[in-house]
Amino acid sequence: RLTLVTVKGELRYPPGATLPGFIMVSFCREGENSKLPLRRVTEYSHERRSERSLALPELRLLPGRYRVQADDQEFEVEVPPTGLENLVLEREYAADEVEIVVRDAGTGEILPDQSLSWSGPGASGECRWDADRKVHLAALPTGRISFESWGRHGMRQVELERQAADGRLEIRLPRGQSIVVKLVCDGLVLPQSHSLQLAIEDEQGRPVRISSSVDDGETTTRHMDRPGHYRLGLVAAPPGYRVKQTIEFDLADDETMILTLELEPEP
Repeated sequence: RLTLVTVKGELRYPPGATLPGFIMVSFCREGENSKLPLRRVTEYSHERRSERSLALPELRLLPGRYRVQADDQEFEVEVPPTGLENLVLEREYAADEVEIVVRDAGTGEILPDQSLSWSGPGASGECRWDADRKVHLAALPTGRISFESWGRHGMRQVELERQAADGRLEIRLPRGQSIVVKLVCDGLVLPQSHSLQLAIEDEQGRPVRISSSVDDGETTTRHMDRPGHYRLGLVAAPPGYRVKQTIEFDLADDETMILTLELEPEP
């Protein structure tokens, strides 16, 4: 009779590497008997074990040999009948992975924690960096590469030419433009929820695509693709309120504009 056993452990990174915010881990049991339960299990984990490791999700598995996928790297693991209480998987970096420094194009300051996606000749991917460590790793092709970042300072885009497969790359990202919106009724700031939907139109009255948002409970930040003349309202006001008056504003290149949208109680 086959009995499920417990598997615990960690995914350990090289010294100086930036840990991702989360990892996806899949255990696939080798063998073709599809009648066996839990042949393949996939879970996520974001718990840090140490400065160099993330905890693997705690799983209940059948004993046997498994192929394990963890943060895009494959391992082979033997799960004994007694289970594994301290499995350690060593995450390694390939020779073509690159140290990247990401700076603000205007000030030259290293940008705070954000996510970064890229696309280049025949490849694309995502990577992360951390303001404290100042460097992160990613596999990049040579040639023309487009970078797009998302984070608390908005969406930023830039293209650059990577001439040689060297081990270090510096990216300078432009600031971009955004609006910070407060909802106010009778001088009081109303709390906001993640479900709040702003209605933004351009000067031709067309709805504007919103790139991303950051909500902190009192303000909502929306990152705009381009400068221009806009009109701001709400798709739906919070329960019990209505918009007193929409706002028209001109947003300049690389500008962050703070806007107050006046609401009033519904009669």
